Amino acid sequence: MLKEIPERITYAQEKLIKLIEERKLRKWCLENGLSHSTIYKLATGEKLPSYPIVCSMSHLVPPIEWLFYTDEQIPYETQTVLPLEPGKECRYVAAHRKDYREMAKKYGLTEIQAYNIIIGRKKPNLTFIRQTCEEVNPIEFFIPSDEAEKKTTVPEHGDIASIKGKNFLVLSEKEQNEKNGTFIACPVASDENGIPLVCDCNVSGNVQMCGITSFPVKINPLILGKATAETVDAVTKEVINENKKFLQETKMKQFEYMTPETVVKSYEDAKTGYTTANGRLERVEKFTGSFNAYLNKLGKEGWEFQAVGGNGFGVFGKREIQERTNTNSWQNSVSR
Repeated sequence: MLKEIPERITYAQEKLIKLIEERKLRKWCLENGLSHSTIYKLATGEKLPSYPIVCSMSHLVPPIEWLFYTDEQIPYETQTVLPLEPGKECRYVAAHRKDYREMAKKYGLTEIQAYNIIIGRKKPNLTFIRQTCEEVNPIEFFIPSDEAEKKTTVPEHGDIASIKGKNFLVLSEKEQNEKNGTFIACPVASDENGIPLVCDCNVSGNVQMCGITSFPVKINPLILGKATAETVDAVTKEVINENKKFLQETKMKQFEYMTPETVVKSYEDAKTGYTTANGRLERVEKFTGSFNAYLNKLGKEGWEFQAVGGNGFGVFGKREIQERTNTNSWQNSVSR
């Protein structure tokens, strides 16, 4: 027996209730791999629809029909779409990566709530999606972002960048980041050591110079805000001092070094069959192995590698020079 139906129902509920009245709901659920009890409760209003549930049914019930009641006019064309794969970024989120603060103010969210939606830590609820309907077709929440149209964010000197939920202070200049395809940053952590971060966003902690590392620009970091010039200058000076100290400690022996971005570039060069040697481009046999296999190959040539920052995003290379000949190899990344 059909339970009492709420006075006001959505278009989606109306469809499900019709299936119940026709005694077809159970069969429909079995055919589509859905839980009959869950769908029944959604139809009768005992259970509120969540974003994951609407996504999972988006090929069967147009998502917009969960947002509007039958006494309202649906402002956009109703359409079904393939379910958005778990972990995939939707088009709306991709379009608002840089303006999540404005999004928070406009729709009554806290900055943390908006930030969590943007990085995928939390899913948007249907109330929020309904609010956005005045400006955007809600289907944007249920289709994947177009990778071809997604613009890559190139971090700038002093940016606070969020990468996989961790925060970093960017030290390298934007021009160099664009040219090299990588950027250099120090992690921000709650550790007592380091330089206190002062910035214009809700990020706190100390900048850890010992964790300096490089990242590929293509990871498209979320920029949270900007550190003060004083903070950036203090961190930069400390990094330079630490680097000088390291070089002085190894001065008695002759070494050549590869920065993380240079290691990646040399690997890319090796895959194309060219490499820089003695200051010029030379044709070599193409390397077809993985990045780790390439590191093992260089290891046999005397190179030692160490993960930078302990997060697997880069490796720093060092090799002792047995004979001091022309040491212009690896070009700008070699330090002595």
